[in-house]
Amino acid sequence: MVGAADGSPETASELLAVLRGARVEYASWKDAYRDVGADGVQADILELEAQTTRIAEFQPAQMSGLLQTADYAREYLHLPCGPLSVGSDEDAIEQMVAKRMERQRVLYEHGKQVQVVMLEGALRTRVVSAPTLLDNTPVAVRQTTRSALSCRRTRVNGSAP
Repeated sequence: MVGAADGSPETASELLAVLRGARVEYASWKDAYRDVGADGVQADILELEAQTTRIAEFQPAQMSGLLQTADYAREYLHLPCGPLSVGSDEDAIEQMVAKRMERQRVLYEHGKQVQVVMLEGALRTRVVSAPTLLDNTPVAVRQTTRSALSCRRTRVNGSAP
């Protein structure tokens, strides 16, 4: 494996450690859904967000939960790999949607700094139906998208195109 990528054994060890960590994180989320339910996971996130003064989130490929409308969240949570796949039912989905909407209060709290960075792919990826994606994209995201499109594009390394 190392020889094929011309990497060092140390790099291979680091990558394998990251992979193990990702597997543990995935397993712990599945366990959390089973243990406290989908709405319990949202309640835990709500509690963490209430305790902090700054929230920073990066979403390269999906809409941030903090910016989803109820319809978007509901449809998203019904995806085959969602909470229903780990034993949640429709009532749990509705409770999760309600908690997700409750979490959005943080966007308007005085003294909170919320930064959500989403790549264009997050706005274009169709994990929900086209009408839900188009009609229920929050106004703030639409406005941000227009502003971002009018800005000068920059390469990742920081130099102009």
